[in-house]
Amino acid sequence: DLGEYSDEELEYRKFVKDNYLYVDEELKAYMESIIETNGFDPASTDVIMDVAKYIQNAAKYNLDYNTEIDGAAHPIIAFLTQQEGVCRHFSSAATALYRTLGIPARYTIGFAGFTESEEWTEITAKQAHAWVEVYIDGYGWYPMEFTSGYGNVRTAFPTETTVTETEPVTESESEEDETTVVQNEDGTDA
Repeated sequence: DLGEYSDEELEYRKFVKDNYLYVDEELKAYMESIIETNGFDPASTDVIMDVAKYIQNAAKYNLDYNTEIDGAAHPIIAFLTQQEGVCRHFSSAATALYRTLGIPARYTIGFAGFTESEEWTEITAKQAHAWVEVYIDGYGWYPMEFTSGYGNVRTAFPTETTVTETEPVTESESEEDETTVVQNEDGTDA
């Protein structure tokens, strides 16, 4: 029954907005300054991609980043100030920025590995990865990848009938390689 589904979706939408918009006051003020400086408009149909592009270009991906940012009072502010970090920093910053704009977002962790058909692939901690999912009313959670240097920026969003995206950028030149992402089933949130 479409009416029953619609009622359940509206109930879940309320749950999402009640649980995936929180940002503490100091971080919110910092994010509001970024929103004002960059002219992000929460009502714009392009705002989700505008934020993704901003975050991807806000810092450099660096495994040897200054780890003092992890112990800072606000690691997200430290990351955006020092302009380098790893996937968890990019994803945490994006989650906070989306939430400050009133767009429900959740920080998601899992593994990303490159596999070949019918070949055993060992997945280790080296393939650990973080990304963000934004909630789009009537569609649900939509994964976003925008860690600088990682590739696969989502460039299109679901319409009423289709979902389109760019081809994934992989580290391998092999045409047989595919990207496999494993996500926590419990929807772990930051």
